[in-house]
Amino acid sequence: MSAIVKTQWFAWERGEFEQIDYLKFPTTLALSDADADVGTVKIGKGMGYAANSLVNMKYADPDGNFCGFLCVAVNKDGTTSVQGQLDYIRGSTNIPNKRGAICSLRVPLPRGEIVVEGPPATAVGYNNMIVTSGTGALAANTTLWTELTMEKGAWRIAQPGEFVYGLLQQANLTPVTATNIRCRIQLVSMYKKYILPVSDPWA
Repeated sequence: MSAIVKTQWFAWERGEFEQIDYLKFPTTLALSDADADVGTVKIGKGMGYAANSLVNMKYADPDGNFCGFLCVAVNKDGTTSVQGQLDYIRGSTNIPNKRGAICSLRVPLPRGEIVVEGPPATAVGYNNMIVTSGTGALAANTTLWTELTMEKGAWRIAQPGEFVYGLLQQANLTPVTATNIRCRIQLVSMYKKYILPVSDPWA
């Protein structure tokens, strides 16, 4: 199935995906209720979580975890808000789900490519797609093929012992909004990042 998910802050550039699960937001994306109370959680938020069926398991790592991307925005009221009702009447196809309702999750096949864009972020929350400050911060000069993980759906550099979900292909794409950061990421079959010993243990 070819991907059709595309917004200013998330686009599936290349590769295939399968829609293999539904989830209730926000528990399995590790975002708090407050995140969806104060704003809209964006399409493209991704997170690894425990597989819970045989279908999930075919994409899982040895520990039973896999990665998927949210394909519908989520906020506190969904279509029950005034704006949501107006969007529905006008025929919008991007109306957020109400928090607590089930959401579609799309799981990438290895070697797919995505583009993500977001404002510089010092804290990870509902509106962050890229971490640019603190642990694992990404910058325009971050080394090509750096291993990346996700924290509450926002991309950052993977630390030892964390799952790697993608490799950085380019960190200095021209953003749609001038003050944002835009990156291209190649998706991988997830694995844990390890650091090789500095000295030869066999010496």
